[in-house]
Amino acid sequence: MKIFGLSIFTTLILSAGCNSSQKTAEANSAKKTQANTYTEFIAMSNEPSWVVIVDLNAGIRFSSLDDNRFDIKTEKSEIRKPQDISATNYKGEFENGYIQVMVYHKPCTDDMSGEVYDNKVRVSVTNTETVEYLGCGNYQGDYRLNDIWVLTEIDNQEVSMNGAIRPSLEFNISEKRLHGFGGCNQINGTFAFKKNQVVVGQLMNTLMACINQGVEDKFLKHLNGQTMDYEIGDNQLKMWNDAGSLTFKKGD
Repeated sequence: MKIFGLSIFTTLILSAGCNSSQKTAEANSAKKTQANTYTEFIAMSNEPSWVVIVDLNAGIRFSSLDDNRFDIKTEKSEIRKPQDISATNYKGEFENGYIQVMVYHKPCTDDMSGEVYDNKVRVSVTNTETVEYLGCGNYQGDYRLNDIWVLTEIDNQEVSMNGAIRPSLEFNISEKRLHGFGGCNQINGTFAFKKNQVVVGQLMNTLMACINQGVEDKFLKHLNGQTMDYEIGDNQLKMWNDAGSLTFKKGD
């Protein structure tokens, strides 16, 4: 079985006896240095020691320190949603085989460290036979969001500010915090990632009234405490759910 060379990746991510928090820090460091990559998910385990990284652009990377000594990289990955369970399946092909990463959307506790993760994970590597690995992992967030976004539309209707400053949001991916301007007041809060969605916490804001209060009220109603799908393209961010949609352009 031919395994793709990822010796640098393995050296950075896996070392005998390293704990899960060390591997998490190293994995995050590795992902931030890769150009044009958007790491969506990282999972790992200590018995045996392995790590998998699912990237939106660069495919799946998997390394293990068991007898198999896997070093696998796929050029891309397919995303599938099982119908009967709450999970997401990522699949990628490599020479003479394929790898699947099944992410179950339920909490998982690392047996050695006691650390609680958001997701239980099963990795299956198939060539002449299938080898499975169980572990825990978290969605990492999309670093393309890490910018200032200026509101242009609410529910696909252009927002008019009468010459005043437009509402905006700035995401801080590493701290999972957001802040911005609602049209009248400064806003602050937290957010998280869940599958391919942004989960916005309860927002705090100052209490000044202004001529654009109606715009701010509508903006915050769409955003505050909401779970929203999103897409990014052509310097534009669109967020939506059943309650409505928000469209932003990337700030200067």
